Amino acid sequence: MTILRVRTTDLYNIKTLSRSVPTAAGVVFNENWIDQEHNDYRSRLFFQNRATGERVSLGHDQQHDTAAALGPDGSTLAFLSHDQAGHQQVFTQAFTGGAATQRTWFADGVTGFHWQPDGEGWFVQVTSQHPQQPRDWLHATRVTRLHYQDNGPWLLDERRRFLLYKQGWAQADHELLYQDDTEYTVAAVSPQGQLAIDHNVATDAPQRPADVVSLLTPGESTPVRVETGMEYGSFGSVAFSHDGQKLLLAGNPNEDTGWLSNTLFVVDCQSGAVWRLFDDEDVEIGAALAADTQQNLSGRVAAWTGDDQISYVASRRGCVELHTTDLDGHSRVVVGGRQHVTDFAFTDDGQGVYYTQSTITTPSQLYFKEVESADSTLLYDPNTTWSQEHTTVAPDDFSFERNGRTLQGWYYRPVGVVKGTAHPAVLYIHGGPHAAYGETFYHELQVLANAGYGVITLNPRGGATYGNAFAHDVLADYGNNDYEDLMQAVDEAEHLDTDIDDTHVYATGGSYGGFMSNWIETHTARFRAVATCRSISNWVSMFGTSDIGWDFLPINLDDQWESGLENADRWWQFSPLKYVDQAQSPILILHGEEDRRCPIEQGEQFYNALKLKGVETEFVRFPKSNHELSRSGLPNLRIERMEAIMEWFQRHA
Repeated sequence: MTILRVRTTDLYNIKTLSRSVPTAAGVVFNENWIDQEHNDYRSRLFFQNRATGERVSLGHDQQHDTAAALGPDGSTLAFLSHDQAGHQQVFTQAFTGGAATQRTWFADGVTGFHWQPDGEGWFVQVTSQHPQQPRDWLHATRVTRLHYQDNGPWLLDERRRFLLYKQGWAQADHELLYQDDTEYTVAAVSPQGQLAIDHNVATDAPQRPADVVSLLTPGESTPVRVETGMEYGSFGSVAFSHDGQKLLLAGNPNEDTGWLSNTLFVVDCQSGAVWRLFDDEDVEIGAALAADTQQNLSGRVAAWTGDDQISYVASRRGCVELHTTDLDGHSRVVVGGRQHVTDFAFTDDGQGVYYTQSTITTPSQLYFKEVESADSTLLYDPNTTWSQEHTTVAPDDFSFERNGRTLQGWYYRPVGVVKGTAHPAVLYIHGGPHAAYGETFYHELQVLANAGYGVITLNPRGGATYGNAFAHDVLADYGNNDYEDLMQAVDEAEHLDTDIDDTHVYATGGSYGGFMSNWIETHTARFRAVATCRSISNWVSMFGTSDIGWDFLPINLDDQWESGLENADRWWQFSPLKYVDQAQSPILILHGEEDRRCPIEQGEQFYNALKLKGVETEFVRFPKSNHELSRSGLPNLRIERMEAIMEWFQRHA
């Protein structure tokens, strides 16, 4: 068998798994892939019998089927798929197969749904768009809110209405339960039919809005806010307990700027009491790993496995594990080790769990595990043939001490380079900054290693999975200790692999990694060339143009909740643009035209300044692309982006 290198176009060949739904006999799950012909993302449903291993294809069109939920009868699935007009609607189907039936017909489509506890229909969310204006005329947009734009849809139309219906099995059988002019999510439904609704509210401090939870009781028209006692807290509903008496929340009390990760809270629905499950602030709930392969994940971070037992996803030292705890916060590991648990669902009795995982060399697999067993059973790997035919690199992990912190990194050795032969290397910097590299498959890193580059990754201080104090270290200190951490990581990699040619080391990264690439460009001549993606060059202008600038800068650059242009001089000190006179390395600037998180004006400013200073630079602008280009953007543009970076480095070999 010919073993192939991992290429940019393997993006079309890798499949991922997600959204497990346990049944009495097995599991329903999503298989996701990228369709090259249509240049978009696709998903289909399967049922797999755990005893026999037989897989049955489910769904409406096997292209857009997702978000399956098993009904109270234990035999009927509801799921989302496209109707003839391409709008997302609710469909039902027996999980053993047969034809799917459309159940909703809303003109604007459905954004989400939950089964009614009695199985007589669903609670359905709909976003009602404003009437379309005649195409031949332009119209002004009136903005009144502080948060008026977003990275995805850009301008948030204040004329939209967010509607909640109770939908029966028949087309005409629907009832409007609730509506609002601000966006909300129905996140959970109790066995008694009470709905937990998540929404964002303004507070008396404009830069400190709160994410709150409200309960909508059957027969009532207005949700009642859950009083957590934490005015500025950020909370989201996870699930009701099996008896409906308690509600699990994931969130952050936001008591000070040093609390940077989510934890779990329990609400007693009868008394209204709220308590935090863990005293340890370093327990990080959710998956914080940077990755570019996973698609269509449920986002589930925790679940009840009994009325007094909770399981949750925890990020620790570059890994994402599955733990279980009692209501006193006594935890143990259910699924641990060097991996990334990407999605999970427990059986009804809480004794077994289906989970999908990724490792550094494996894109996605589906497992089953008895909670009390030490072993897991592999049920399905959609990439078996691809993995056998391609060279994937298992990196060396390394660590070092610097300025009071232990730093962890991974070094991917280049494919096809004979030992003793000098070769180039790339420092690849993650975004966030409160994200992390770790034990998960990262397609772009594999592409670079297979192209002959040693790839250096590090979690500098400020990153996730190492506790709050570690994450807090970057606040009001951008470009200082984090920069020195990264420079020492290059030194450590060169000690690990003495074949790295120190005259041919490159740097790249996106978002915070783009900021740091710009900082490197203007603070050292060590790197032969730089490629900066969706970057920040000027924090002062970012404050007023980014969808998060007005609250991101006070926390990250000032380490306080509220600040403004009175601190512009300070922000300018953190801005790579200030130091453009020191830039030397050839630099490629890559940016999405519709990026509102790090607006493209950031790349434009840096490009113009560099050009005027005579630095070799080029600007690659990606149409119809926002901040998520490298992870969920148009697939052909994701490939163009990777190839542009490698071509830039090759040009400066």
